[in-house]
Amino acid sequence: MRAQWEGLHAALVRSVTRLNADREFKEARKGEPALARFESPTGLVEYLTSKDGGLDEKDRIYAALVRAIQSQVPWSRTAHAIAWLGLWPGLDGVYRRHVRYFRGEEEDLVYSVSSVFTGLLGHMDLSRVRRVASTLVRSTRREVMVDLQRKWDEEDRHRPFTGTSPALPLPCRGPAAQSGLSFEGELRSLREWLLPVVGPDADLLLGVVILGENQREAGERMGLPHDVARKRIWRAMDRVRKFLDTDLSQFEGSTRVSVGETAERPGGVD
Repeated sequence: MRAQWEGLHAALVRSVTRLNADREFKEARKGEPALARFESPTGLVEYLTSKDGGLDEKDRIYAALVRAIQSQVPWSRTAHAIAWLGLWPGLDGVYRRHVRYFRGEEEDLVYSVSSVFTGLLGHMDLSRVRRVASTLVRSTRREVMVDLQRKWDEEDRHRPFTGTSPALPLPCRGPAAQSGLSFEGELRSLREWLLPVVGPDADLLLGVVILGENQREAGERMGLPHDVARKRIWRAMDRVRKFLDTDLSQFEGSTRVSVGETAERPGGVD
């Protein structure tokens, strides 16, 4: 799961340990007081990731790195790698915080974090920033979530319910299994089956997978914000899948109704 993310870290380490990086850094030290006392890029990275030193000094170093990146000086590539590695613990926290929303698509999360952080390094206005390091990490975390929310909203608008995708088989029990039962009767039976599994979220789930509502519409009907509805729908889907995984054998021979899976991953707000 983390292979690509760890591969990015390994590439950054190689970047600061190459021979040219040492040469470029020694030249950079001559004109940049914040770097003067450090002998090599790797020594600077060790300092930035340690608990030694004060925030003010480290912020001066990050400001120097950002200036070098934005000015595209000869050592800007090395400055870019140092900034990444110095803030890697915080960026790794961003990755771990969001990876649950990218199940099976972790490479998309690596791309999102990389593009957001690189963009911040290239466009940050240092005159408006008090703490460079914390601003870079917090802004990366926020913008990754904004991009993810934008993606979800776009999918909500362009993925109408079709009822043809056999993603979530719901067993029909009791009267719903009988031929000739009305749609309303089947819906009531499905709700009775879901209530012990997902509780009050049964109405949300039925609204999305049976009635063709999108997550926003289902949430509004229940008086819930979109992010809250999204999370509850996704959790309900997970509970149904787990229930079916453990108890599916008892339903062998039963009629099954296939419904489309339109629920998406939850947002970050409960």
